[in-house]
Amino acid sequence: MKPFQYIPALKYHFFTPIYDWFIGLTMPEVKVKTKAIEYLEIKPFEKVLDFGCGTATALILAKNLVPDAEITGFDVDEKIMKIAQNKVDKSNQKINLVCLYSNTLPFSDNYFDKIFSTWVFHHLNSEEKLQAFKELRRVLKPEGKMLIADWGAPQNFLMKILFTILQVFDNFETTAHNKKGLLPNTMLNGGFETVEEIGFQNTIMGTLRYWKVS
Repeated sequence: MKPFQYIPALKYHFFTPIYDWFIGLTMPEVKVKTKAIEYLEIKPFEKVLDFGCGTATALILAKNLVPDAEITGFDVDEKIMKIAQNKVDKSNQKINLVCLYSNTLPFSDNYFDKIFSTWVFHHLNSEEKLQAFKELRRVLKPEGKMLIADWGAPQNFLMKILFTILQVFDNFETTAHNKKGLLPNTMLNGGFETVEEIGFQNTIMGTLRYWKVS
């Protein structure tokens, strides 16, 4: 299988330097990522993975909340990971950053206790979503927990319109799967046994949903 043909965080690489500014202006990023981390109830000394860690905002939040946890961020985008490394260095936190352009994760089976991912899967097509969930199932311990926060089926007609506008500026190919509410089924097809939606949040770009997976 060929490597993921990922779409950069703001669709084009030349927007990457303004990612944090743009997201901070348009989305409740810290609130969403803090909620995702808190839902997982991370314990000291647990091994935790942020899949698609972007500029490391959630990694630093997680480490601040649970200083004794082993926090690792993975992303395929070298340019955004340079920003992440700079932020981690400034935070003086011990956080592992792994950047690899591949459809397989460079971690051993059953390695992580907890995994979380925010606003990542709408960048992947259906085949890539499934492959990613298979890999996440492989590296997560049998008793481990995962939290996914991403765009889901619009909660109402207004959210549907707003998300359609987002699709125009982002893309229709990878986001259609999310809009149809198919992400939970893909998680199950990827090898997970239970998927529970534990909350949602309407935003100016659509409905963000939270799923706890095991």
